[in-house]
Amino acid sequence: GAENAINGEWLKGPSMKLLNAIDERLTAEGIDTKLGFSTYVDQQFAPKQEKLKNHSRFIMSLCPISRSYTSSITKDSVYPEIKPYVRNKWENAKTVEELLAYYKHWRKTQNLNCPGYVFEYHFWRHQYLDPGMIQMSRRLHQDIRALPLMDMAGMVEDGSNKSFFPNGLQSYTYSRTLTDSDVEFNQIVQEYFPTAYGEDWQVAYDYLCKISELFDHGYMCGEKGIDP
Repeated sequence: GAENAINGEWLKGPSMKLLNAIDERLTAEGIDTKLGFSTYVDQQFAPKQEKLKNHSRFIMSLCPISRSYTSSITKDSVYPEIKPYVRNKWENAKTVEELLAYYKHWRKTQNLNCPGYVFEYHFWRHQYLDPGMIQMSRRLHQDIRALPLMDMAGMVEDGSNKSFFPNGLQSYTYSRTLTDSDVEFNQIVQEYFPTAYGEDWQVAYDYLCKISELFDHGYMCGEKGIDP
């Protein structure tokens, strides 16, 4: 349908042309379906020429697949200057601050007013680097609470969402904090652990905290040590 709408021209142009073409066709058909598009890998760089036309049609997502999970955005976060795009020679951003800087530049240069959300990866390989699951659950809690600072409407997760080793604390933290961003992490623990482990839940929690502490996440993901 999109190809017919613009006589195959989408094959010669960037994704922005394709998004605009689909929007024009849907508008002509009277269809108000929303379209999502992502800033991901090399698409973290904003287009220099093409502009998104009908902002009300779209929802934008930030996909920080290369980010570090040793820190979260805070009110004191400092955003670096973005680097220019050099074909086949650019490097993935390593911090959430740098990735958000690219995202903000995207929106500024496009003058976008459509909603934005984060497409995250807490449930991807990073969760397996924290056998106790406490560090990653805390990071997820802090990242969700930082959404207003990032000007994000929400968060969607990629990865193994149904993995429950050693338990489902991360999944419970995800849903619990998204529905109530004021909830403290200790409250989440006090709700989840007695249900999962019974009257001796504190023993289980202390044990898993110690495991998480010993498997330092910065070391496990290669950010620390002499040979990352």
